[in-house]
Amino acid sequence: MLWRICRKVHKMVIHAALPFMVRPQSVNLQLKRLGTDYGGWTIPIDVLNAKSICYCVGVGEDASFDLALLEQFRCAVISFDPTPKAIAYMERLQYDRSKLRFLAHRYLG
Repeated sequence: MLWRICRKVHKMVIHAALPFMVRPQSVNLQLKRLGTDYGGWTIPIDVLNAKSICYCVGVGEDASFDLALLEQFRCAVISFDPTPKAIAYMERLQYDRSKLRFLAHRYLG
């Protein structure tokens, strides 16, 4: 019974505090598709700029989305994928390594 009361209080606190913790966004976000049909994503482009840092997980064999972020916003991109196919693909790919960092580490822990 005490657990249910604590849970209810936590929910009430979160719902009361959330509007003060989250910056409201415009309802009319401008969406744009970046990348190929296979490896691309639709994102809100009004929230990204050159000071943004984008973390992309799961490059696979298509980094078109990651590269489009570089081209469109000139922001820093950090991509992760520890699979052998992705590592081989990124080693062959020509891109600005000062702006796009590819991390292939396996984190065990």
